[in-house]
Amino acid sequence: MTPDELSANYPENVEKVQNTFPENEKAEPSERPEQSEPSENADTEKDTPPAEQPPFCSTSESVFALIFLFTGYTFIKLFLQHSCGIAAALFLIAVLILSAVLAKLRKADGSRSSKLYFVLSAVFALGTCVSANGLIRFMAFCFAAVYYAMWAFALNNPEWKGFGESAFHSVGEAVFGVPKRNFTACPKAACGIFRRKSGAKNVGYAVAGLMLSLPITVVVCILLMSADDGFENMLGRIFDSISLTEFWLFLIGLPVSFLLFGVIFGAVSSKGKLRTDEALYEAKNEKMRVAPPALVCAFTAPLLIVYVLFFFSQLGYFISAFGGVLPEKFSASEYARRGFFELCAVAVINLAVIAAVNAFCRRDGKNTALKTVTVILSVFTLILIATAESKMLLYIDRFGLTSKRVYTSWAMFILAAVFVLIIISRFKKFRAASVGAAVITIASLLLCFCNADGLIAKYDAKLIEKGVMTTFPDDLSADAAPTIRECLESDDQDLADAARYSRIRLTTMAFGKEWFEETVSDIIAFESFKER
Repeated sequence: MTPDELSANYPENVEKVQNTFPENEKAEPSERPEQSEPSENADTEKDTPPAEQPPFCSTSESVFALIFLFTGYTFIKLFLQHSCGIAAALFLIAVLILSAVLAKLRKADGSRSSKLYFVLSAVFALGTCVSANGLIRFMAFCFAAVYYAMWAFALNNPEWKGFGESAFHSVGEAVFGVPKRNFTACPKAACGIFRRKSGAKNVGYAVAGLMLSLPITVVVCILLMSADDGFENMLGRIFDSISLTEFWLFLIGLPVSFLLFGVIFGAVSSKGKLRTDEALYEAKNEKMRVAPPALVCAFTAPLLIVYVLFFFSQLGYFISAFGGVLPEKFSASEYARRGFFELCAVAVINLAVIAAVNAFCRRDGKNTALKTVTVILSVFTLILIATAESKMLLYIDRFGLTSKRVYTSWAMFILAAVFVLIIISRFKKFRAASVGAAVITIASLLLCFCNADGLIAKYDAKLIEKGVMTTFPDDLSADAAPTIRECLESDDQDLADAARYSRIRLTTMAFGKEWFEETVSDIIAFESFKER
C-alpha cells in the first residue's frame, strides 16, 4: 500500500486498531472505573470461620459403625472357617437386633410389610441352626440375607410394594443397589466420632492414658508371671492365640462389614431411597418393547412345532411313566435317568423365552398373540415337568428317597408353580410376583423346618422292610437320627442292621464338632445315641 493510500484511509485504520484493544485500555484515566475501597468489616469477614458442615452421621451411628467393623470377621469365622451352627444363627439374630435398634433410634418404623420382612429374616436366620443338612442351611442363610435387605429397604421406602410389577428392579435395588451406594458409609461413620471435638478430645485422652499405663502394666505382668506358674501359663495361651491369621481374617472380613452396615445405613439415609418408582420403570420397559407380534409368533413357531412332534413321537414312552410301567428294553434306572435333566433344561429355556417375549413384544390392544404364545409354551412346559417328575417318582419307588431326589422334586414343584402363575396372569390381572414370592418363601420354610432327612429315613425304612433296599442313603444328615434310633429297636433284622451302619456314620458326623458348629439336629442326635 502506498503512502498516499495510507494517508487517505488514516481515520478508518486508526479506528480498526483502536477496536482491537480492550475497552478499559481505550478509556481515559479519568473515565476508568474507580477501585472499590475496602470495607470496614473486611478484617472481620476474614476472621470469621466458615460455617461447619453437618456431621456425616450421628454419634450413635458412629458407635454402631465401630461395632459393625467386627461383624465381617465374625462372619468369616462362623460361616467360612466353621460351618453354620448355633453360633452362626446367634450372629445373624444379633445383626438383626443391632440394625433394629439403630432404625428405632432414627425413628424409621417403615410399613407393615417391613415388619413381615424382619420376621421372615429372623425365622430363616434360625433355620441356619435347625437342620444339619448343609444345603438347607445355606438356603436358609440366603433367604435371611435377602429379607434382611428388603426389611431395611422398606424402612426407607414405606410406599414400596415389595414384589410388585417392578419386582426384579426393586428387589435388586434393595439387595445390591443400596449396599453398593453405602459401601463406604461404615468407615466414614466410624471415623466420624473422631471428627467431633468432644470425641476427638476424649479419644486423645484415652490413648494417652493407655500409653502411660503400658510400661507399668508390662512390669506388673512380668512380676506376676515370675510369682505364679498358673498366671504365666494363662498369659502364654492368650498370646499364642493372637496370630497373624486372625489379623488377615479381620481384613478379609472388612468388605462384609461394609456391606452389612451399608444395608442398615441405607434404611436411615437418603441413599437408601428408591431411585425410580414403578411408573417410571414401566415407562422405561415400554421403550424396550419394539418387537411386533408377528415377529414374536414367527420366533416361537418353530419351538411349538418341535414340541408337538416330540410329544406325538414319544407319546407311548411318556404315558408309561404316568402309569408306572417301564417301556421295553429299559431298566428303572435307565428310564428314570434318560432325558430327565434334559427335560429340566428345556423347561428353564422355555422360562427364559417367555421372559424375553414379554420383555420385548409390543403391546397392541388385547395382546392376543402374546397371550397365546405365552400360554401354549407354559402348557407344554408343564407337560414336560410332569413327565420328568413322573419318571422321578418311578425311580423313587424302585430305589428309595435321597436328599438329592427330594431337592430336585422341590425345585420342579417351584418351577411348575411359576408356570401356573404365568398362565393365570394371562387371563386375570393380579400381583403374580407377590404370589410367586409367597409360594417360594412358604416352600422354603417347609423345606427348612420339616426335617426332610427324617422323612427320607422313614420312607426308606419301609422299603428296607419290604426288601427293596438294603441300606439307608449315605447323604443323610443328623436330622435323621431320631428315625434311625427307632429303627435300631426294630424286630426286622435287615432294618436294624441298616440302622446300625447309619448310626455309626451319623455319630461320627455329629460328635466331631465344636459347640459353636453344632446344630439343633446334632444335639438331638447326641441325645438319641448317647446310650449306645
